[in-house]
Amino acid sequence: MAQRFEELEAQVGELARAVQRLEERLASVEARGGVPFALESRDIGGRVEEPEGLPALALPSGGLALVGRTLVALGGAYFFRALTEMGVLPARVGVALGLLYGLVWLALADRAGARGLRSSAVFDGLTSCLIVYPLLWEATTRFGLLPGVALATLTIVLAGDLGVALRRQLPQLAWIGVAMALGTTCALLLATHHLMACVTALLAIAAMTEWLAARDTWTGLRWPVAFALDGAALVLVWLAARPEGLPPGYPTVSLMEAVAAALALPAIYWASLAVRTLARGWAVTPFEVVQGGASLALALGGSWRLTAGGIGPVLGACCLLGGALCYAAAFAFVERRHGNARNFYFYATVAGFLTPLGSALVLSGMPLVLIWCALGLAAAALGRRFDRVTLRFHGVLFLAAGAGASGLAGVSWRALAGAGPWSLPTSPGWVAWICLAAGYAMLAVGRVSEQTSRRLPQAIAAAGLALCTAGFILAAVVTSTVSMGGAQPAVVATLRTGVLALLVIALAGAARRWGLVELGWFVYPLLALGAVKLLAEDLGRGRPTTSFFSLVLYGGALILAPRLLRRGE
Repeated sequence: MAQRFEELEAQVGELARAVQRLEERLASVEARGGVPFALESRDIGGRVEEPEGLPALALPSGGLALVGRTLVALGGAYFFRALTEMGVLPARVGVALGLLYGLVWLALADRAGARGLRSSAVFDGLTSCLIVYPLLWEATTRFGLLPGVALATLTIVLAGDLGVALRRQLPQLAWIGVAMALGTTCALLLATHHLMACVTALLAIAAMTEWLAARDTWTGLRWPVAFALDGAALVLVWLAARPEGLPPGYPTVSLMEAVAAALALPAIYWASLAVRTLARGWAVTPFEVVQGGASLALALGGSWRLTAGGIGPVLGACCLLGGALCYAAAFAFVERRHGNARNFYFYATVAGFLTPLGSALVLSGMPLVLIWCALGLAAAALGRRFDRVTLRFHGVLFLAAGAGASGLAGVSWRALAGAGPWSLPTSPGWVAWICLAAGYAMLAVGRVSEQTSRRLPQAIAAAGLALCTAGFILAAVVTSTVSMGGAQPAVVATLRTGVLALLVIALAGAARRWGLVELGWFVYPLLALGAVKLLAEDLGRGRPTTSFFSLVLYGGALILAPRLLRRGE
């Protein structure tokens, strides 16, 4: 046995010396820019004479020599594997020696990069990756290495790869390392079904690439990492939330672990986003828009599904805090910097999404209506004060949400559509209507820009206010004057036509009287809608008496509304 180990030691030593000689020869080749390669050349009088019929081959930058050295190095890795398979080395010792052998090549890549031999450094790094990552997969699936240990080792090795790549400015090594780390992680997920370990490793990889992005280095690496992480997180949430539990063969995953993994996504990507846009002052990128939204959707939707809504108040509080921070980022930081309009709109849009969502998760009923209406009035007032179209849109958004939560929008829609049941607004509905009217007044009264795009917020508010007003007026008329116990579809159709005609005339008159141009935008679309209704419902299903009133009311609107608009021009 001792003699056998001595022979093995001699072979390993000889292999190491051969690799060292090959590396020295390659270094000299790269220094000359090429390698004259000939078979059995002879030195005659200071010149090299080639054998007849075998011309010298010039290898540009020693490319073939680099490939050859890589193959020799891989042969050394297979040598350790053969020793392990033959039982000469225990499995763990063989794996450890193989990993150490691969890291030696990473060290050689760092040394070559320090000497300015970039091609040699890239090939040495490639050699290291081709040895280490497949070895981790095989050690887990064949030799019984724990997946958690393998994935932890994988992240450490990738950190080394990226460190050498950053230190020596080798983007090729960074791409090779990330690609092989992602491939190995996904392969281990399919082979071992260790969801949490693989998602945790992907989170670590994402943190590394975002750290590089914070330095504005190799930002393209973020796309494949985010794609793999989002997919793995989605699988984790889907399987962990199944009522029947995880499929057979999957290790147990606690709900809290899954929730923590889901919430870690926005923690990583939004921290990187804040550093890049707020601390560095760089413009938000398409990746950050896409992945920022995807990470929020996965975190909020995944946590909600995993806990069956039990974590709703906590998520709501987080959303409110996030909305407040985004508003602060938009107005206290981004707006003050020249050329960052994209950042301002991004943060303001995210805040306008998170704030109502968080409110809905924390509150309900009248308190929710009150908070949305208060936010809407505050945003409308600030939008008017600072002449910010974004704030005006947010004010309309909050007021519309209040109208929907109060039941006002539902009552009005059922009345105008004739769908029933007929009812009047409740107390929250009246509060929402009053706030909607006040919000429109804030937006419309006073000096308003003539640009169409800047008048859109008050136009939307005007449309909502007009439809809600017409809807509950119609509901009040129907419920108080018509007995709905009998079938009165013709009468109800005529009443709806009358309210629609009065609405058109009122809009045209208000547009002329107070110069509210946006109100006139709805006159002709409503007249066209009235014509379709008249033909399809009033004349098609009505009686002669009700048809007479419908025609008179709609005809009067056709006569008066255009005249009122023309006088206002």
